[in-house]
Order: sequence, then C-alpha cells, then structure tokens
Amino acid sequence: MKHFARFILFLFVVGLAISMAQARPKKPVITTEAPNMERIKTVTGNAKSPYYFPKLMAKFMENDTLMAHEEYLYLYLGYVFQEDYDPYRHFECPKHIKDLYIKSELNRAEQDSVLKYAKMAINDVPFDLDQLNFLVWAYEKRQKKALAKIWQHKLDRLVTAIRSTGTGLDPENAWYVIYPSQEYFLLQKLSVTNSSFVEPYYECLSVKKQGGDTSDNYYFNIRYILEEYYRKHPQEK
Repeated sequence: MKHFARFILFLFVVGLAISMAQARPKKPVITTEAPNMERIKTVTGNAKSPYYFPKLMAKFMENDTLMAHEEYLYLYLGYVFQEDYDPYRHFECPKHIKDLYIKSELNRAEQDSVLKYAKMAINDVPFDLDQLNFLVWAYEKRQKKALAKIWQHKLDRLVTAIRSTGTGLDPENAWYVIYPSQEYFLLQKLSVTNSSFVEPYYECLSVKKQGGDTSDNYYFNIRYILEEYYRKHPQEK
C-alpha cells in the first residue's frame, strides 16, 4: 500500500511539473526592424492607449518582471517625446559616495548610502544604462539579491529593445539610442578605436577585431539626441 501511495504521489508531481512547463510563457521572438517613431509618439501620448507613457513608466518602476518587449520598446523610445527628456542630464553623486565604488567591502551604513544614491540616480535619469547597472550593483552590495535580479532583468530588456531597432551594421539599420553614453554601453566588451559623425544623424563607432588590425563599424541613430541639443543650442545648428 505504501508503494502504491508513493507511486500515485510520483504521478501527481510529474503531472504537475508537466502542466507548469506547458503553462510557462515561451520566450518571445524578437524581430529586428526600424521603429515607427510617429506611432510611438502617438500611442505613448494617448491616455487610453496601453502604451501610454506614464502607465509604462509606473510599471517599469515596480518590482516585477511582467512587461512585454513592446512595452519596453515604447517606454524607452517614447521617452524622447516627454517634456523632461534631456539626453545630457547627468546625475552627480557626492564624492564620498564615489569613493565607495572602489571599495571591495562595505559596512551596513555604506551599503545603505550607496543604494540610496543609486535609487536617486534612476529617479532622475531612468534610462541611463550605466546608472541601472550601478543600481544592480548597489542591490547586490546590500544583499538584496531578488531586487538585484529584477533590475538586471529590466536592464537586459532595455538593451534588447535597443538592439531590436536595427542591426547596427549600416546607417539604414542603425540602433536607436537616446543617451550618448549608450553607444559605448552596447559595445562595452569591444575595443572602440574611433568615432565619427555620419550625416544626417548617425554616429559610427569602429571596434578592433580580435587578433588583427582591421575594424568593424557599428552605427547608431542619434537623431533625437541631436534635436534636443539643437533645441537648447540653436546657435550651433
């Protein structure tokens, strides 16, 4: 009887595992194509749209990982149409916090301080990938592993959203970025040897190929960065 009960329990566990695996959503297939910026501008400004920017931002700031790829894409690119968009705004941490960055071990008070300023940075510059990376680091230092994983997931999905805007291999398929530093973030594991401007609004970064002197070129669409810059500095247009 005992063996029969164990067998029934075994079948139940196996059946439960199978049903959970079938119910688990599949990883979405991300296509690569230039975004429709006019549509993004329209729907992120429409309060009745599921992609209304304030709604997406509220979801992004929550501690969950339920946002779909399209929501990340519309949130990220929709930010350029918001009044507070400033691609050159930079959150400046106090010197005593910067000094903590290079310490291998932090005490409880130092961990709290680092995390405090990391949150302030994201509230001020929400899609700065370097700041998001710093927030993950701060949560890890504070031993908040679950939150570190959540924000790492958000960072990864934003990078995926950027990469889905093109291949980066030529101007027509350039990656769309909304902060200058994001060009280098996407290529951080590569050795950038040169940068050049390509009319009308592209940035080309050259990276050295491994084991040789030749280079690969990657292109970024910086139209909205330039438009915001020229709006504030019309004399330089």
